[in-house]
Amino acid sequence: MNTITLNGVSSSTIQGLLIQELPPISKPKIRTQTEDIDGRDGDIVTRLGYSAYDKEIKIGLTYGYDVDDVIAYFDSQGIVIFSNEPDKYYNYQINDQIDFERLIRFKQAKVKFHVQPFKYKVGEEPVTYTPETETVSGSIVTFDGTAGTSIKSLVAQIEPKQEGSGDPSPTNVRPISGWSGVNVSQTPYPQTEKHTITGKNLYNAPNNTNGTIIPCHIDANQSFVASANISCGIRYYNVNKTQIDFWSSLPNTSEDGRKYRVISSSTAIEYVEFYGSGSIKDLMVELGSAPSPYEPYGEGYNIPFKDSEGNPITVYGGEIDVVSGKLTIGREAPTLNEMNISHLDSGYFICYPLHALKRYGTNAGQPDAISSCFYRRAGSALIDNLQDNIFTVASANIDESVMAIRANNYSSVADLKSALGTNRICYELATPIEITLTPTEVNTLLGTNNIWADSGEVSVGIVKADLTAVNEGNIFAKPTLYLEGSGTVGVLVNGEEALSIDMSEIPHITIDVPEMNAYYDTELANRKVTGDPDDLFLDVGTDTISFTGNVTKAELTEYSRWI
Repeated sequence: MNTITLNGVSSSTIQGLLIQELPPISKPKIRTQTEDIDGRDGDIVTRLGYSAYDKEIKIGLTYGYDVDDVIAYFDSQGIVIFSNEPDKYYNYQINDQIDFERLIRFKQAKVKFHVQPFKYKVGEEPVTYTPETETVSGSIVTFDGTAGTSIKSLVAQIEPKQEGSGDPSPTNVRPISGWSGVNVSQTPYPQTEKHTITGKNLYNAPNNTNGTIIPCHIDANQSFVASANISCGIRYYNVNKTQIDFWSSLPNTSEDGRKYRVISSSTAIEYVEFYGSGSIKDLMVELGSAPSPYEPYGEGYNIPFKDSEGNPITVYGGEIDVVSGKLTIGREAPTLNEMNISHLDSGYFICYPLHALKRYGTNAGQPDAISSCFYRRAGSALIDNLQDNIFTVASANIDESVMAIRANNYSSVADLKSALGTNRICYELATPIEITLTPTEVNTLLGTNNIWADSGEVSVGIVKADLTAVNEGNIFAKPTLYLEGSGTVGVLVNGEEALSIDMSEIPHITIDVPEMNAYYDTELANRKVTGDPDDLFLDVGTDTISFTGNVTKAELTEYSRWI
């Protein structure tokens, strides 16, 4: 049985209404513009898009009909589904008057639906996005990013530094030092895709990468400057990694003493390589014909450590969240002179920490504490089993909040401090000390991001700032996008910037791409949008919509389309 569904209501629910004939499945007509040019054969045809068209059905009446119900049913516009295409819907209007008099007399009539050229998938679920934070950890954290997305957390571990090698002892002192601050570096090397960079340094590594070909796009016939700390060679390659040319030296000297050469290639450059002997550092490739002072490619953040009153401090262990500014001090490392020490008989000493010690486990070899002049014995050894120049934490027969040392060469606390008083013991605290420093905004770079800290491993909280939609149709789609957020929000489609939206005064906005309008509720908000809504189109297949700025929710509809 033939049926139609108008705005969710099936014709089968209208008593006495029959759908006698459905329209054929057809393709919309392409609108074109032709231009004749004198002296030229043929004409120029410009495609202007697809035309709306009419789809006609035949209806009839049978027993029990109510003509008023039928009239009301067809007095509508919106969405129509034909039963010969049950998985697609059209946007329609009924513009021509229906001959209801003929319908009543002959029990038959025609209804003409004026439909827009594209059809959409019935029951297609909206694709939604809400921020999800993924945490990645390591000595160097690597992840793919979209330029300008805020990083939610960037936690750098702070580990104490100990010089030298071998077991520490009074005759093999291994100094312990802490950190007055942390340096965090962020570079996009290696990149996941090549792209033209408008900033100064196009190169992606600070030091010599001899033998490594680095992505670095430069247009054909574009002058650029290659520079480094010393004269070295440079090779450059095309998109197929075939060498275009090379120079064995950088013969010129800049005002700040760097060596450089101005280069131009008739072929677009996609990769470069610095090579040569010696310590090649501070590599730089920049557009133009004159060198600039060295500027690293990427971002760097220096976070000085201060106490709650703003005074500089040294931190021997813990972590710092660069984004929130939260400094957590998890270790301290006082000198023996700074600690309260008591002397037992036979060369045993008890050291009292400045703050309560963390309770330790009993696994031998656990590096819970270190000393610059004593070797640590882990586990539950009794103090009277300690050997000379050994210290332990939480020994079984003493208070767990102290440390025990055996140092047979010293008969008193004064002797011990006189000889070794400037040496440190570094241990974990039972209750970490928290200090709030100035927060630092950190954003992702385009392509592969690499983040590391000089103080230890890092953990980066990355916000998933995109959604994926599959256009199952046979032609590009122009969807509707709903956004919630604040500030300036960027929208990218498959990595290409499409729109910039000012949401500083509105909490949400709807971008209706087919209508080429933006709305805040029912109010037009086109002035809030920079860019062409037509750029927000989805290719057939899988598409990625990415966001920059503070986007708290996104919803995409009508992302599959057919002709």
